Amino acid sequence: MAEGIPYTNRFYFLGYNPPYEVFNRKNEIIVELER
Repeated sequence: MAEGIPYTNRFYFLGYNPPYEVFNRKNEIIVELER
């Protein structure tokens, strides 16, 4: 629990660029928060 924000163990990875593209890639990680 970093920064005092409770979260679950569910993480989602969103990759927008192909794997061979090295520079200027855009990726995001979604973390599910607890209620």
